[in-house]
Amino acid sequence: MFVNGSSTSRSVAENTASDTNIGSPVVATDADGDVVTYNLGGTDVSLFSIDGSTGQLLTSATLDYETKTSYTVTITAADGNGRITSITVTINITNANDNAPVFNEGSSTTLSIAENTASGKNIGSAVSATDVDGDTLTYSLSGTDADSFSIDSETGQLQTKGTLDHETKSSYTVIITADDGNGSSTTITVTVNVTNVNEAPAFNSGYSTTLSVSIDAGQGAKIGNPFTATDPDGDNITYSLVTNLHLKIVLDANTGQLKTGANFVKGITVNAGDSLSFKIYAHANLQRTPFLNVTVNVVEPGSAPATHQSPTKTELLANYPNPFNPETWIPYQLSESAKVTVTIYNVKGEMVRHFALGHQAAGDYRSRARAIHWDGKNQFGEKVSTGVYFYRFTAGDFSATRRMLIIK
Repeated sequence: MFVNGSSTSRSVAENTASDTNIGSPVVATDADGDVVTYNLGGTDVSLFSIDGSTGQLLTSATLDYETKTSYTVTITAADGNGRITSITVTINITNANDNAPVFNEGSSTTLSIAENTASGKNIGSAVSATDVDGDTLTYSLSGTDADSFSIDSETGQLQTKGTLDHETKSSYTVIITADDGNGSSTTITVTVNVTNVNEAPAFNSGYSTTLSVSIDAGQGAKIGNPFTATDPDGDNITYSLVTNLHLKIVLDANTGQLKTGANFVKGITVNAGDSLSFKIYAHANLQRTPFLNVTVNVVEPGSAPATHQSPTKTELLANYPNPFNPETWIPYQLSESAKVTVTIYNVKGEMVRHFALGHQAAGDYRSRARAIHWDGKNQFGEKVSTGVYFYRFTAGDFSATRRMLIIK
């Protein structure tokens, strides 16, 4: 009779090599002391073998847990005198972490995102992997440009971490790793292309200026230096004049040079002491600047020309009020046109709010109408808690950080 009765079970790990013992021998005893021999039969006999003298079960092939988790064989013990007994043996295949995750996109893929997209936005669909063992996967980010992005560790969704500028860098490369938590992982190389957005040009002279022209200038006299603008996309720029001055002042559309027009006539259409106000736009590829306010003062011959100068340096100023509740304004000034961003962080260094202001002209942004307004809410529209916060200002190559306090 078999020591284990009429049935028993054994276990073996998947992918175990052929001719490997499966647990301990399945032995029988004989009361007469006869020599017992063992034979194997049953449904799955072809996948196993047995030592006829010991009852030791062995593998005859490598077994895959994902294909089948359990097999059944029958072992027969004979005493050589016509007496036999049998036992049913269930062989359970245990799972081994034998398969690394596999990215659905293969070893590399490409995603795209428009420049100036706000921080925290999804970049295409999630770059996800599957695991045949059914393990829970976590995703992490590495590679040359990893600091420019973030990733959802549960879904593999790549996201913007800050605003990206096509003109500064049009392509980034990161590596996403999928880890199954059991020692296996796989990677994919992701190229993120930053697509160009047609951005508006910006005047280099600020948001307003005041010039002077002599009453004796006559037609065709230049008024100040040409107005110039820059376009982030490098497009050709033309200029236009919005005025009801009836050709007292004209503008060269290609150079930005103001001149006195055919109707600039001393004592008839203009007099010393007149102030002529109008707006100028710069155009590039169907985009245009916010208007530039221009005032031309008509003066007596020999009078010193007047001009409104842009700030001499770019500077981040203290927010006001500070402390505040629930809102504050962040003022600054630009000595030259630049792409401006302001990011607010909490004391843990976590981003709270991001303002991408685009390309701004040189000028003074101190007033409430022009300064950055923060309503004390995060990116999701939720009010932030009392505490110290930091705001980081960037304008081209310039950057500065200040602190502020919200009290409720």
